[in-house]
Amino acid sequence: MNEIYSRDAEGRPSLVGLTFEETVEFLILDAEPPVDENGKVLRWEADEASFPNNQKRWLKLYQKHRTACRG
Repeated sequence: MNEIYSRDAEGRPSLVGLTFEETVEFLILDAEPPVDENGKVLRWEADEASFPNNQKRWLKLYQKHRTACRG
């Protein structure tokens, strides 16, 4: 295990700053290609406001994790 993971109260691996359930959700979302509602791949330059809901959720979880990693 590396420093981006910790263990929750039940000993399950979780990304730092996320619950086990959020970690599972993040990993599922992270495995999905970043596509819009029409199935077109999103460009990294896309405006965050135009992200589909799954990508907005991914970004929220990612930001929560990164903030926790910074300490």
